[in-house]
Amino acid sequence: MPRPPANLKAEDRAKYAPMVPDSRTACEVLSFPLLHFSWNGYYFDEDGRLMDFSFNPRTSAGASQKIEAKTRRQFTFFGKFPLPRENAYLVSDRSTGAFYHWMIECLPKIFLVTERDSAARFILPSRYRSVAYIQKSLELLGSVDVEFMPRFRVARIAGARYVTNTAPLGRGLVYHDGELLTAMATRMLASLQGSRDRGAGERLFISRAKAPRRRIVNEDEIERALVDEGFRTVHFEELSLHDQIRTMANASVVV
Repeated sequence: MPRPPANLKAEDRAKYAPMVPDSRTACEVLSFPLLHFSWNGYYFDEDGRLMDFSFNPRTSAGASQKIEAKTRRQFTFFGKFPLPRENAYLVSDRSTGAFYHWMIECLPKIFLVTERDSAARFILPSRYRSVAYIQKSLELLGSVDVEFMPRFRVARIAGARYVTNTAPLGRGLVYHDGELLTAMATRMLASLQGSRDRGAGERLFISRAKAPRRRIVNEDEIERALVDEGFRTVHFEELSLHDQIRTMANASVVV
């Protein structure tokens, strides 16, 4: 169970309660007789109505009127170029193209489904094709049958299967399935020869200095203190996904 910070002020304690959801949310596979999936990741039902499969309703409480009007226009256009598909799994939502959301929310769905259905076929939005960490992580999972939607096309999927969240939402937080993530990481590590040098135990400081946002205002001060304690500074922006995984696998302490 997550613990509040040791220096938490009494007036802020309510912000951390409840720390965990009332109950665990089991991942489910929802079946639809017919579902439309567009190249940019939007879903429509058999009558052409926009469906909101957002991972986090806290940040996306339904599609806004502006988005809905836009996607209706897009669907009118996409409908001219339908691609017939059958029995495909759908695992993406509005957030899953980002690194964190892909690795922690979308990729585990693919892993979980392939553990149950070795013949599973997945359809992903067009733009995911050009994202290096998405391609590399799929390679590390092994034989995964993935189709990327062609640009300006929509798939008409008979017997579509949408995979729901693998983790429940708490008070503005997500509590992930540690066992699922560990099993997925084990499979990915096994795909990397020499990924772990047992006993290396490096102490790493992951710098945010080269990140486009969410930087640390006093990073120089923090880095000097950590270097004095034997930490090595790492900029993940300079590493491939494989090297990032190897680096983390060889670490004993990470800041």
